[in-house]
Amino acid sequence: EEVGCWSVLGLGTEYDPEFLLTSEQKKLRDRLVEVCRTKIRPLAIENDRNYQFPRESIKALAELGLLGLIIPKKFGGLGENHVCCSAIVEAPRSIRMCCHSYDLLELQPRDYWGGVCASDPATGSHDWFPLSSKVRYQDDNTMRLLKYGSWCTSAGFADFYCIMTISPQFTNNFSALSFFFVYKDEIRASTDDWSALGMHANQSGPIVVEGVFNTDRLIGSAQDGRKIMEECVDAYFLLLTSCVWSGIALGCLDLSRRHVTPSSSRRCRHEGLRLPRHSGLRGRVSN
Repeated sequence: EEVGCWSVLGLGTEYDPEFLLTSEQKKLRDRLVEVCRTKIRPLAIENDRNYQFPRESIKALAELGLLGLIIPKKFGGLGENHVCCSAIVEAPRSIRMCCHSYDLLELQPRDYWGGVCASDPATGSHDWFPLSSKVRYQDDNTMRLLKYGSWCTSAGFADFYCIMTISPQFTNNFSALSFFFVYKDEIRASTDDWSALGMHANQSGPIVVEGVFNTDRLIGSAQDGRKIMEECVDAYFLLLTSCVWSGIALGCLDLSRRHVTPSSSRRCRHEGLRLPRHSGLRGRVSN
């Protein structure tokens, strides 16, 4: 099978339903393959080794318009659907896009991106209980807000943040939640001491937001936070995160098959046999 300029193995076209993609979506995917090969993959090892935020890789995605993938065209995005998003995040076989922050695909098509923060130090990632947040009206036009997020992807690097808090009309009912829009210079976050297992370059550090904000910073109404989280954020997060790991799994299968197929030149030095000659290895991969 050929994907762009790459010849890949994969499991077969039944796991790569090309018939669901339009010709324009296929072209976009092929351009992504080339960007991954020439710009993103060469930087991945250095970013991971040095806990370095992948700014140049994100810029490369922005040049393709991928930071506005699902933004409607009338707002300057590509206006693609969830099927195209899934194909892009999974990325073509053998070149897996290092994209763990699903929100990067939902933002503006230029080099300008944000993050979503719904975490809480008291409840971790159980985002339906922001116990540590506080919001109250000061008057009809302003609110005083305190948000402490235990983690936020791209903390301190993103240009803006959508943060979830209790509603200013909160009455101990955690179905009453709100989302606010804040800018980079309105949060506190450290970008210098990030260190973690696993995804070294995603900079998922804590953030603090504290201050007085106009009511026009509310996203939707003061009661819409739960609806936004469950029907928008979580829906895309679960779908696209699954696609990321599906893509990684398919990439691992490609590497395994390439390791033991006739094109492999690897040998066992003590026997002088090429790995494809070992039926046990081939059997384990096929299973």
